[in-house]
Amino acid sequence: EEYSNVKANTAIFALEVSAGTTADIVITSTINQNHFGIGVYKLTGLASPTKKASNSQYTSGTGTAAADLNVDSGDVIVGFVSIDSSTANQISYAGLTEDYDAVHGKQCGGGSHTCTTGETPRSLDANGTGISKMSFSTASWA
Repeated sequence: EEYSNVKANTAIFALEVSAGTTADIVITSTINQNHFGIGVYKLTGLASPTKKASNSQYTSGTGTAAADLNVDSGDVIVGFVSIDSSTANQISYAGLTEDYDAVHGKQCGGGSHTCTTGETPRSLDANGTGISKMSFSTASWA
């Protein structure tokens, strides 16, 4: 996927590992990258490795980015956020449980949720305190 040269970008990719338990993840950037973060999740028992739904929002000047999804019971949601701030623990989530956050010059974090009911949509927000630029992506699998 390709993105404009802004201060906070996010994307979610899926890779099926059909044999064995490991795979190489290779990231190539064609722009100058000062900071970079990655989160890796292992999802098992999926009906398909293809994302069922996805959504992204880039926001500038507000502390909330929403990336809602329509989901069914049993769906698994993963979210990833990147913010233009180097202060730790500024990210909170609505609709996801925080799994990690990291500071790598800037801050990124991820959260997930296993749906117990269908929702149209499930409200998914990343919230940051004093954030000027934030990107938030979500994806679901059945």
